[in-house]
Amino acid sequence: VDRSCLNSKDCDWISVNCCPENSGALWGCVNPTKSKVVCDEEDLGCYTFISKRPSESCLCINNICALK
Repeated sequence: VDRSCLNSKDCDWISVNCCPENSGALWGCVNPTKSKVVCDEEDLGCYTFISKRPSESCLCINNICALK
């Protein structure tokens, strides 16, 4: 994943383990345009618990996507 950014519009929360919100997503504050998360359907290993998208702000701070 790539956390580099020029402004906060470049940053967002994405599931970095390819699991959906209702199956144990592992959230990362990253640059989704530059991040290439490769998902292998056979190896996902998702869980049976809900992992809601974080409510904290994912912003560009010193050219790195980070929490406020």
